[in-house]
Amino acid sequence: MNIIPKLTIATLLASTCVLAGCSNTYLKDGISIINPDANYDDSDNSSADKADITKYPTVAINKSFNTISVSNAVTVEYVAGDTRSYTLSCRPDIKEKVSIKVKGNSLCVSFNNKQRRWSKSPNIHVVVTSPDVDRFEISNASTLIVNRELNVETLKVESNNASNIQFNYPIRTSSASIASNNASSIKFNKPITASSASIESNNASNLIIKGLTATNINGSSANCSALEISGIDGGDLKFESSNMSSAKLSGTVDSSSISKNQMSSVNTSNLKTR
Repeated sequence: MNIIPKLTIATLLASTCVLAGCSNTYLKDGISIINPDANYDDSDNSSADKADITKYPTVAINKSFNTISVSNAVTVEYVAGDTRSYTLSCRPDIKEKVSIKVKGNSLCVSFNNKQRRWSKSPNIHVVVTSPDVDRFEISNASTLIVNRELNVETLKVESNNASNIQFNYPIRTSSASIASNNASSIKFNKPITASSASIESNNASNLIIKGLTATNINGSSANCSALEISGIDGGDLKFESSNMSSAKLSGTVDSSSISKNQMSSVNTSNLKTR
């Protein structure tokens, strides 16, 4: 029997965020603050825990970046936009602990929390716009939601330490590298079209891809992890499951090489060879 574990740790620990774009007033760390005296209530946060959430003015980012890096219980939503910007929503008492900076080629979003425990969730929400992101890195109980189509030369996605990434629109790329590690989860709700795809789920993680077209597909599920790829339209597929992991593969390929060991399982009942 195939058992795909449902990981909810990231969902319980992570927060959410929103953002948009506007004109500039002053510069700091390559970022222009827009309408800094404005203050807005976030009407979507209606629960008692979210009642004091403030949606801050939109900020324009004046440095280019191709990576979004998120850590420490923050939720980021990446949406379509021709300009680079972000909008932060959080409680006023933790605003100064939220860091949003361009470092090298990365937009780094994190909650600089020196306390190990909080009486309530930090509820940090950030919405990012940028025309050219092709790399996503997330860790430490954070959440990333990609709500836009991606058409990029290369795509790299990595989720670590009880974090969660969700893609809600189609993706086109020459090369896709996707890795879910350490009790994390990655879910592609729309198809990926690529020349080559490398897909890994490790250490009690969960990875789901709904639709994959690629000439070469290399995948693995290891150390009590689960991986499910449906709607495969591929050339050469190589897949390995090990150390009590599970996988479910369905679709059509030109050729396949499947291996499993140490009490692992690979369900290929709906995988056909041309």
